[in-house]
Amino acid sequence: MLFDDPNLLSNEEIGTQLKQNGYSADLIESIIQQFWIHDWGNSFIANKEYFEVLQKFLAEKKAETFSRFDFYTFFYSTTVPDYEKVSKSLQKIAVVFELMQTDHIAVRDFEEILKELNLTEISLQFLVNAKLITIFEEDEKQIAKWIHHTLTEYLSAIYLLDQKEIIKTVDRFTSSSESGTITFIPSWAGTLRFLVEKDSKTFIDWLEANLKANPDFLNDQLTEVIVFSTPVSIPEGYKTKLFHLVYDSYQEKKWWIPVWAYHNLYKFINAEIYKTLKDNANDTRYEYRANTAATIDGMLRNSHPLLTPGEKDFWKEKLIAYAKEEGTNGVLQRHSLAALENFVGDNSIIEAVVVNDKSTDTLVREAFINMCKVVDPNSAISIGFFIRGISEDTSHIYARNALYSISSNEGIRTLLKGIVENQQFIHEFLDKESIFNKKEKQADEIIIENIRKNLDEENISLIKKLILNAFTGEENYRAGDSYFLQQLALLIKTREPQYLEEIILAIQKLTLEEKNRLFINDFEGVLSVLLEANELARLKEVFNDTLHHHSKYTFAEAIRLAPRNGNPNGESVLQKGIELGITVDPNKLPKYEDHLKERELGIYKQFRKYLSPPTKGQYFPQVFAFFVENQKVIESQMSDDEIQRLLELAIDSNLNKIDPEKIVVRYKDQENKTGEYTITSVAGHFADVLRLIYKLKPDILQTPENRRKVINFIPFAYSNDFKIIQDILGTVNDKELSTLNEIMLNDKNDARYLVPQTYIYFSKIFPNLKSPRVVLISFIKDKYISESDKDYALKTLENYITNDDRNIEKLLLTIWNPKERKAFSDSANAALVSIFRNEVAILWRFKILKDSAKPFHRQEGAHSVGTLEMELDYLAFAKPLIDLRDEKYLKQFIELLDFSLTLNADEQYKEYTNYLWRIAIAFVVRDDFFLSETAYESLKKWADKNKETPNINWFNKRLEMALTESKSARTRKNKVSEAIAVLNHE
Repeated sequence: MLFDDPNLLSNEEIGTQLKQNGYSADLIESIIQQFWIHDWGNSFIANKEYFEVLQKFLAEKKAETFSRFDFYTFFYSTTVPDYEKVSKSLQKIAVVFELMQTDHIAVRDFEEILKELNLTEISLQFLVNAKLITIFEEDEKQIAKWIHHTLTEYLSAIYLLDQKEIIKTVDRFTSSSESGTITFIPSWAGTLRFLVEKDSKTFIDWLEANLKANPDFLNDQLTEVIVFSTPVSIPEGYKTKLFHLVYDSYQEKKWWIPVWAYHNLYKFINAEIYKTLKDNANDTRYEYRANTAATIDGMLRNSHPLLTPGEKDFWKEKLIAYAKEEGTNGVLQRHSLAALENFVGDNSIIEAVVVNDKSTDTLVREAFINMCKVVDPNSAISIGFFIRGISEDTSHIYARNALYSISSNEGIRTLLKGIVENQQFIHEFLDKESIFNKKEKQADEIIIENIRKNLDEENISLIKKLILNAFTGEENYRAGDSYFLQQLALLIKTREPQYLEEIILAIQKLTLEEKNRLFINDFEGVLSVLLEANELARLKEVFNDTLHHHSKYTFAEAIRLAPRNGNPNGESVLQKGIELGITVDPNKLPKYEDHLKERELGIYKQFRKYLSPPTKGQYFPQVFAFFVENQKVIESQMSDDEIQRLLELAIDSNLNKIDPEKIVVRYKDQENKTGEYTITSVAGHFADVLRLIYKLKPDILQTPENRRKVINFIPFAYSNDFKIIQDILGTVNDKELSTLNEIMLNDKNDARYLVPQTYIYFSKIFPNLKSPRVVLISFIKDKYISESDKDYALKTLENYITNDDRNIEKLLLTIWNPKERKAFSDSANAALVSIFRNEVAILWRFKILKDSAKPFHRQEGAHSVGTLEMELDYLAFAKPLIDLRDEKYLKQFIELLDFSLTLNADEQYKEYTNYLWRIAIAFVVRDDFFLSETAYESLKKWADKNKETPNINWFNKRLEMALTESKSARTRKNKVSEAIAVLNHE
């Protein structure tokens, strides 16, 4: 089962089934990996139906190696009726989807594809029946979605392979030379993978040609696809070519080779290449050494024939030296530790690189734990690190998974000795247990089984102490639910049937404080698995107030839990407990359905009290909100007369009589317009009236008079009322806002000051309005409006002004105070920058970016995010500068980059340096925006000029990623007609 979905198979289940069918371990591993790469949570063969197709394919082809391309050919030819006839049409449809970079579109758009391409031999229903496409509803629209993204990728590959000029067509679809730089579009990686699987040589040549045109053409996704998909059987010359294209490119740029690539580069390494790797083992550049370590890792994992015992010893020493290095960013250490995993059984390695256990880098610590697990999980030194990783909660997930690899008797004993008195470990282990132990799969069953296999007297004694210590520990509230503790207790019982008696004696000897903790920590969880029916009568006398005032409840609860917690005789224990009157029959307890009916009846009765109290003609205004909150429950029970009365009250007694324009607000403090106030009572329930009418009779609210009332209620509406007002109004025009604007402009009317942010909110969300402009300006000038609301109004005002509004510019200049940093002042500056391009404001903002440089170290785990961290992550203060979109400001951004070099040498300023780099890059290229080829080249030249600067490779990588993502966004076809035009080469 994958992700708790019974319809999906895990890799383990797939492997087990294929093994039972007699396939080799190498073939099984190849199959799983080929479907897992770039689809780790969405493997095509995880679907049981498609896995059946795979098994048929394997049985028919009887191949020793697996071809994913051939499998998809088999899939289509055996599952799609008349595939040969409809294949060309399917290919064209698939290409349209790939050009639109999606796997789903509206049904009406799908029908447009069929119509515009004149595909009369195929229909949407045909594809649904063939189980290629499914239809679902989203936002009240019918959506057609391919069952899996690889289906269109394969069809697109077939289309491209059928073209007369394959490479030209591939270039036209998969790469972009817009703005002068040829870039691969990542969304085509899946299609390219099929192309490489079918014709590796052609596409290695294609890659070489594009790299000559643009050295940055090779991105991580493309690298992984082409290295992973190229078979080991290609000619030797192509092996050498591909290795150098990838390896040399990444080394030159000082970028990390991506994982699926470095694990598979071994396929192309010959004696000459290996000699080069070895000769460069002492390269002074840590980026080079990290990529070398990763590549050697791939060779070791795959038992490359060039790695003789002597060569392995050479690399072991090198990798140890790499792992012990200090002053790098952790990648070298992680790659080296991963490579050292290949030296299984050599625990001298663990002691040699022990420094990594104290690394401040979480990823390095986790890599170290994982290496210990693989190299020698049973050694005392490894187990000590596992225990500490859990106790100190520094590497809990990796350390806990490592525990599952402890299998020897000595290893189990070392573990038990290390944790039996370690309350910090016990607490953390129990506290995180729910992450690992689910109803469907208990991960801890692995370690339980390993303990069972090594259950000798000494280990049993340690387990007994562990269980008691777990329940008497401080705040171990999860102990009662612990699958781990319950299973340990059951293990002991299999060897010592009288174990429960021993526990009772131990409890009796505890201090009162220890007993309190034991029962607070829900001891019934473990007790429940140890009970026997024939012992209950006697035990009833033991679990009394003398033992502890809570023991009777614990005993009764343990009996009730016995069938659920794994007690093999749980049902008989429960029945005996019922018979003895210790607990009650759960089948005779009030059923949930009965409780639900009683609750629903209570809701309905309360509704009737609100609707028709004893005094004739009266009602409680709460009836409207109460009905809306409980509509389904009440409607299923109320009479037609009650519905009619409710509507009459809402419409006749409220909507028709209440005029929000006449609601009066009066602040007690007239000097400041804050604090206590009085308000006309109907304001408190008018929004509830609107909600009720909108649910039962919404058309009434669309009359001009009632729309006016809804709009005029805005001054009195709070945030929880926004949605109902928005839903009712849809869109509004300036004419409809006339009365509301009069209210909000009247500084003698305290309604203006009640919740001005509501008016501001609606000014922001309703498009094409003009009249809120004057109201927003009045807010900004009003001393009674809070500064936070002024700030909100100012940010919203930006939607209503242009750079021709010079009076507004003057107003903003009076608000902006360059000598202070306050939100309102900063917002004024932001508007001066983004709208008016005020040079003084722009220079000030650049200056602040430099003046605000501070050391910063990210906290691990959950923590409150401060102002600096928020800015480093989201670039909010920098955004007005980023959005200038004018090449004339490029000089200032280059100067900002130059300033970053003054910080870069100090590790404490690493985060701030990266922040400045991201700002400069975002100014030139981001999302679907590209300033110019000149600006882009300026950034590249700056980086090249400073290529010896530490971490400049990070800048180059970020720049390349930004360009790739931007090209992808800018080449995406958002309309069917645009995609078809490209397909038809129009």
